[in-house]
Amino acid sequence: MTLKDLDLNLLLALDALIQERHVTRASKRLGLSQGATSNALNRLRAALDDPILVREGSAMVPTPRALALIPPVRDALATLERALAQQPFLPQLAPHTFSLLTSREAANLVLPALWASTQEIASNVTLASRCIASFEAISARPFDLALLAHLPSTLPAHLHAEPLICMTPRCMLSPAHPQLKTLSPELLEPHEELTLAASQLGGPQAYRVPDLGMLWQVFGARPRAWCMTDEVWAAMLTAHHGLICAPWEPEPVSISMVWPAAREHEPALGWLRDQVRAVALDSRFEPAPECG
Repeated sequence: MTLKDLDLNLLLALDALIQERHVTRASKRLGLSQGATSNALNRLRAALDDPILVREGSAMVPTPRALALIPPVRDALATLERALAQQPFLPQLAPHTFSLLTSREAANLVLPALWASTQEIASNVTLASRCIASFEAISARPFDLALLAHLPSTLPAHLHAEPLICMTPRCMLSPAHPQLKTLSPELLEPHEELTLAASQLGGPQAYRVPDLGMLWQVFGARPRAWCMTDEVWAAMLTAHHGLICAPWEPEPVSISMVWPAAREHEPALGWLRDQVRAVALDSRFEPAPECG
């Protein structure tokens, strides 16, 4: 007999029968009827060419062949259980890098808080982020999680999405902007928009907390530059570097997280989504459904 000829369930039955040495008790252990367990015993006897259990007086006892099989069978079953069981994600124990795709809005409004949160509880975690220009670009490369604004009304079946936040961002400008007194949202130059994600200021790399000094250097060299951010980073940029908020209120922005449906139950990605949800509960954000 070879392994391909043997039903894996028969190994479970063999283990139960040897432990219980009684068909009725073994059937209860397996969650099967007594008839199904008797049938499994008969199949084992045929497959192994051994009676497995023999009667001695009023008791059933395993044959020497059955006793010899039990240690390797139990080891094999235990190995399979460990392999099939989902292990919890413990980021404190080993380094882990997550691949993120973001829209510019999410890079400015969510990533700074997400980075700070993950580093506080799991310094081994790295967020490798890359900005994408449109939702269609999501299919261009593998990713763990996407943080995006402006989702289409219908998502492809292979993706899952969850609304996160709606917030009114702050538009930050240099006090040296040449049109500061007459500037309006329509006059902002798209090519001058900055992304707070360090990976976008310094080329694709692991995301780290926005470098305020680097941002100030950019604003100093490019007085027409501007960026959207949340009120916390806006306050820091104002306090430390003298940047100012534009005198108008930008349109509210809704951001959702998107992930591959096939990876719904991966522990590491479940952990990451929980961190994003926690960030979305921050008082600076509003729940996404409130954004009209």
